[in-house]
Amino acid sequence: MNLLAGMILIGVDFDEVAAFAIFERLMRGKKHNWRRIYGYNLATLFPLTDHVYSWMLGELPDLEAHLQNHCVPLVTLMCGPFLALFSNIIKLEAAMHVLDRLILAGEESILSIIKHILKT
Repeated sequence: MNLLAGMILIGVDFDEVAAFAIFERLMRGKKHNWRRIYGYNLATLFPLTDHVYSWMLGELPDLEAHLQNHCVPLVTLMCGPFLALFSNIIKLEAAMHVLDRLILAGEESILSIIKHILKT
C-alpha cells in the first residue's frame, strides 16, 4: 500500500493534498474499493485471481494446463501485479500508466491488462 501511495505522490508532483484525495478515493470510493486487496485476508486478491482463472480456462486452456503441469499457483503469480500494479516487473513510468487506468476505470482495467499480457 505504501508503494501505491508513493506512486500517487509522484503522479501529482508531490502535492500531498491531491495525493491524499486520490488515495482515499481508491481505497474507499463507491467505484473503487482497492483497500480490500491489502487487508490481512487479501479479500480482493482471491476473487480477482478466480476471475482470471475462469477466463483462462475458457480463453487459454493450454496456458492453464501449462501452469497446472508446472504447479504454478495463480494467486502467487498474480499477487505482485495486483498489489504493486506491475511496478515490481516494469519500469515505474509504465506502472504510472497502470495507476492512471486503475484510477479512471477501476479494477476492470487491471484485469484487462493481465488478460492482455497472458494472451500475448
